[in-house]
Amino acid sequence: ERSDHVEACPQAPRPQEGRRQPRQAAQHL
Repeated sequence: ERSDHVEACPQAPRPQEGRRQPRQAAQHL
């Protein structure tokens, strides 16, 4: 389930960061 979420989020540079908060990861970039 989390694997799909990371794939759906192209903004997430890594699965570890996207797994914690995909929204904040986009802002961090």
